[in-house]
Amino acid sequence: MRKSLVIALTVLFGMLSICPPARAADQTQSLTLEQAVEMALSYSPSLKTKELSLEQAEYEREAAATAVSYTPTGQADAETEKAFNNLVQKDLNWQVAKKEFASQKDSVTIQVYQAYFNVLQAQAALTAAEKSYAYADYQKRAAVLKHQFGKASLLEVKQQENSCQAAQAQLETAKQNLEDAYLKLDQLIGLSSSARPVLTDEPAYDPVEITSIEAEVSRALDESPTVKRAQLSVNQAQIALDIYSFSNAEYNSYKAQQLSIPMAEQNLVSAKNQLEQQVRSLYSSITQLEKNYQNLLSQSQTAQQNLEWTQLKLKYGAASRMEVAQAEAEAAKAYQSLLEAKCQHAVLAKAFATPWAYSGS
Repeated sequence: MRKSLVIALTVLFGMLSICPPARAADQTQSLTLEQAVEMALSYSPSLKTKELSLEQAEYEREAAATAVSYTPTGQADAETEKAFNNLVQKDLNWQVAKKEFASQKDSVTIQVYQAYFNVLQAQAALTAAEKSYAYADYQKRAAVLKHQFGKASLLEVKQQENSCQAAQAQLETAKQNLEDAYLKLDQLIGLSSSARPVLTDEPAYDPVEITSIEAEVSRALDESPTVKRAQLSVNQAQIALDIYSFSNAEYNSYKAQQLSIPMAEQNLVSAKNQLEQQVRSLYSSITQLEKNYQNLLSQSQTAQQNLEWTQLKLKYGAASRMEVAQAEAEAAKAYQSLLEAKCQHAVLAKAFATPWAYSGS
């Protein structure tokens, strides 16, 4: 009986040597990360809107400047006050528009990084799901065959069937996740929803090296469009107070104008605090990933070596095809975890350089 069971299992595993068919995809072009960024910057409706707003703000500033004959240095008459305040406001709008245009470019770039890497991660997750399903299918069929020879209970068969069904459900979910990831990338870079370009760039792992976190906070505060906008608002409020004419008190009292300065200053403090918190949070996330990276790399390398060893054992009859399927599933899962860490690290490193453009989504 035992000899018959061994022969039957050998025949079964031989018949199951072909894994589930690979997914079909309309992959008609290759796409690097740099190409994806360029396409998104060229296509982005939001960036085009920011560019038009910048052009509009510049024209409005030029128009406001024609109404100002001189720069008041103290209390001015009502007409001069109104014209100069308008110029200050239009100049503020123009400078903010320049910053927002640059910030939107940074934001689109980070969005492309996220979308591009999400596709890579979804592909790795699908491969892992395929391998897991193949191994679960081996286990299910082996349990059925063992039960026929009285070596497994109905409960064991049912458990393996449930595990196989769960693996199949995960496989279907992984397929849908890949489709969703491609749709988001296509939408971002202006391709049709049916496009499935071959992504050629896997993120490299480059540890983030900084002199000090305090220096990085200062750099971010100096470069941030949000902080710049808040600082300009403080300047605007101070100028409006300096040239206050006192002739329009019934509409806008001097006391109310005075209060606009501390209000603007408070907004500036809030903007700085929020950005500082984001910089520190990003760096904390990066360092945590870097601490865990070598462990994930070691696990992936070990799983791959185990797969190669098991395949070699199969070649000489010292391992079964089910053992190879198990090793393939473990290697695919370990690689998936490693790739996810590399993708997350690359996105966070990019966000750390321009934290004002990172939403965290």
